[in-house]
Amino acid sequence: DFIFYSVLVAKSAQYSFTCFASSFLVILAGLGGTLVLLAVYKHALPALPISIFLAVTFYLLTRFCIEPWIHVLMTTPFYV
Repeated sequence: DFIFYSVLVAKSAQYSFTCFASSFLVILAGLGGTLVLLAVYKHALPALPISIFLAVTFYLLTRFCIEPWIHVLMTTPFYV
């Protein structure tokens, strides 16, 4: 599991820090969610699907929606 997590985080880090941070934080949140589900259902669950699905979703969302929006915000002057 950790090999897939590290590959995803490394690939997202090659693009930008924002993608890296979102992927890293969502993988940790997915692992936490898996532990919560483990406590609720009281039997073994696979840790990979929840974290990887969330991380890939947030990576794509960050790369194609949030990054362009950040670039637009940084190029337009903001006056107070």
